[in-house]
Amino acid sequence: MKKLILTILLLNNLALGYQRNVVFEIMTSTTCGYCPEAEALVDDIVAEFGEERVYEIAYHLWFPASGDPFYVANTSENRARNSLYQEAGDMYTPHSVIDGSIDVGSNRSIWRSRTSSRLGVPSPLQLTLDLSTPGEINALAVPEGSITNDNLTAFFVITESNIHYDAPNGRSIFNGVMRKFFPDVDGIPVDFSDGTAETLEVSYELDPEWQLDQLKMIFFIQDMATKEIYQAAMCHIPIPGYAFSLNEMTETYSLVEAMGSTEFSALLRNAGTETDEYEVRLMRDIPEGWAASFCIGEACYDSIGTVEILPEAMETLLVEVYPMGFDGMGEVRLVVSSLSDTTLADSVTFTAATGGDIILVDDDQGALFEDYYTEALDYLGYPYFLTDRTSESVDYSLLSRFNLCIWFTGTPYNDVLTSSDERAMGNFLDSGGRLFITGAEIGWDNRNDDFYSDYL
Repeated sequence: MKKLILTILLLNNLALGYQRNVVFEIMTSTTCGYCPEAEALVDDIVAEFGEERVYEIAYHLWFPASGDPFYVANTSENRARNSLYQEAGDMYTPHSVIDGSIDVGSNRSIWRSRTSSRLGVPSPLQLTLDLSTPGEINALAVPEGSITNDNLTAFFVITESNIHYDAPNGRSIFNGVMRKFFPDVDGIPVDFSDGTAETLEVSYELDPEWQLDQLKMIFFIQDMATKEIYQAAMCHIPIPGYAFSLNEMTETYSLVEAMGSTEFSALLRNAGTETDEYEVRLMRDIPEGWAASFCIGEACYDSIGTVEILPEAMETLLVEVYPMGFDGMGEVRLVVSSLSDTTLADSVTFTAATGGDIILVDDDQGALFEDYYTEALDYLGYPYFLTDRTSESVDYSLLSRFNLCIWFTGTPYNDVLTSSDERAMGNFLDSGGRLFITGAEIGWDNRNDDFYSDYL
């Protein structure tokens, strides 16, 4: 009889609490060679146990090398969540954590079993999430009873999946990418000491560049002292009625002859569920004597045009710039606004030049070091022409159109400067041009070249 009573008591204790959902966080990078297999395993785990039970959040980092676009898209919040789990002197990728406190590191052999075990542990909280009001989060956290803990914090985070990107590490589809925390990455303190439910109301915004049909809102409550995640909930974010994306289809910088012309293009897509009409404006900051216009389909405009687009349909916007025989550098900007929702607006900027003072040569092999230079030059108000060495050759005929060349190679240590690169810069310097060149491994990879000894 005593054994029977004990068994019943144990079963009752196991039955206490709510069904648990699990948050699977992974620190990763598009520059990490071991990460594609790790991320694929996380995809398999989510598929096996169900996306309604296991929620992936991928924090992309600057380690082992710079250049991860998902890290750059939200540097501060990726860093903040990473620092919660990894110290600067002991950081690696891939690195996974299950429900905050179960650090499974890069030992992929235990990821599935630890996830399964955690799913079987009841939670003291039940969470519900309501996104029926556009741009508003209405959440409810119901405790099983009194929870005395001053360290509990509620978090809301948007993740995006099925992102197509040909990464340096060979992976081309990315899931669970952390996009943004709301209201911020610090979260909202919650208190269940009296055993009553907490109602949370938070506003959120969607970036039109995200794939709106691939977004999830994840709600979780975490003990910031032990890092344990008590419970989580998730729902797919409804696609808004009015939303659009505007993306460049051509390079944003173009060299043009004084008597010629150059063409840029952008793609305007209705990402909402309702038909919308858009106003398109062409803003000019070009040298005197230059001309510019734009076209939407067969209709061309000097300054302002409109276009109606069905849901999921798109239109190509073409911009033409004519120097009309005058040298210089200028910018044109397309500004698109929704006429149905006047809060929605976006723009793209294009630069055309016959030559100028400064040319920036982006030779970092796909990293994003150009941001440091463009931000500094923009802040100082210096106009510049940016060219990508990985997509087009840079020769003396190009450099000779400018007075100063800023050439940066970033961190690569192989094939840093080619012989044609060195020849172009050498001729540029011989003709009186000025060169500012930076790179972590130029002195190593090119140490035996004549250019290094004669010019650098």
